[in-house]
Amino acid sequence: MDKVFACFSDAAKSGVLEAQYELVVCYRCGEGTEQDIRTAMYWYEKAADQGYLQAYQNMGIVYQNGLGDVPIDYDKAFICFKKAAEEESPDAYFCVGNCYLNGLGVDKNVKEAAAWFKKAAEKGEPDSMFHLAWMYQEGIGVEKNDELSEDYLYKAVKAGWEPAIKIMEEKD
Repeated sequence: MDKVFACFSDAAKSGVLEAQYELVVCYRCGEGTEQDIRTAMYWYEKAADQGYLQAYQNMGIVYQNGLGDVPIDYDKAFICFKKAAEEESPDAYFCVGNCYLNGLGVDKNVKEAAAWFKKAAEKGEPDSMFHLAWMYQEGIGVEKNDELSEDYLYKAVKAGWEPAIKIMEEKD
């Protein structure tokens, strides 16, 4: 791993986007080097500045969870998730929806959350399908609709989402 880290480091410093992102993984996970979340964030930003918007998604996760010595900052997390959503990432759509659902870095807005979950679900993101099943079942952010609730629950099961599978097993 030390040699892999050295290769990624050299290539990242030369501006190779993929190497910058892989170097982040090394720093974030402590592979081939000491774990250093702040340095990982530096390389995430370098990759994001070059157009790799998925890096924003990961930066958002760091801010939302306060990993390493990076404190929780829901405002920064939300901004990062919105930037990642510009790449039409279903994972980023889910994260934006989750922020709206829970009021993390943005005013709580369950209708807006449902809209973002729908965008993610249309792209196959199973946690969004699961959330939509719950929202339609309870009438949260959407009009209560048992048929749509079941439909989204089945879609989540079909996508292999474990919490949905457990619910379906309990129903049987």
